[in-house]
Amino acid sequence: MVELNQDELAALIVRGYLVEEERDNGAAIKKAIEGVISDLVFELQSETAERTRAPRGETSTQTRPARRMATSLV
Repeated sequence: MVELNQDELAALIVRGYLVEEERDNGAAIKKAIEGVISDLVFELQSETAERTRAPRGETSTQTRPARRMATSLV
């Protein structure tokens, strides 16, 4: 079981993972969290692939928004 406070639910709604009308629906919240996790995994895999292709010393900034979201949901 995962508990979310109102700010975390609002973050899911603002970012488009959850519709306002479903904020009290456990199954919809679970699906929204799974969507966040899926997007984070994709971003991390993309960053890893990019690092292996990029010249030494260059890194991607694409995952910063995903990391910010992850920390706002924790």
